[in-house]
Amino acid sequence: MTSSNGILAIVSHDAGGAEILSSFLLHNPQKCYLVLEGPAISIFERKLGVCILTALNVAIKECSWVLCGSSWQSNLEKHAIIKARQYDKKVITFLDHWVSYIERFKLYGKLILPDEVWVGDDYAKVIAQQLFPTLKVDLVTNFYLQDIVQELKIVKQKVKINESSLLYVCEPIREHAFIEFGDERYWGYSNVRT
Repeated sequence: MTSSNGILAIVSHDAGGAEILSSFLLHNPQKCYLVLEGPAISIFERKLGVCILTALNVAIKECSWVLCGSSWQSNLEKHAIIKARQYDKKVITFLDHWVSYIERFKLYGKLILPDEVWVGDDYAKVIAQQLFPTLKVDLVTNFYLQDIVQELKIVKQKVKINESSLLYVCEPIREHAFIEFGDERYWGYSNVRT
């Protein structure tokens, strides 16, 4: 699954991307530079132990290729794409979502696209191919999802789950709706009990 040989730079801010990229690294151990901010720091440290962080400029200059998450809360990954282009390094973004793809690549109104996009499921691949027809979009293993499936198998063996059990996982959808449409309840609901 690795894009090319050499030292990898992993760049991540948001939790979703950090979960996927840290699991990728767990299953594909290799020498890499970690450029982490925000929630990504604690997620990588939870999975990998103490992490040595590298400044973006140094990581991009010294690496062979770049693997980023994506963010609508931070510009870190967009700056990584720009910097990778300056140093002629291949840059791939793993999209961990089904929504707001365009917004994840916009910086000051300009679209900042990587060389390639990785997705972890067929639905995401269709969306990415429709939105970015000139970009290479690869369906790759989502090791984070594999790890969750394994954890659930262990839990299922230990705990009797009755058929009326429910797991509700919520994305901070109101923030997305507000940023994109100026209305937290644009879709008619939010992730906050009102």
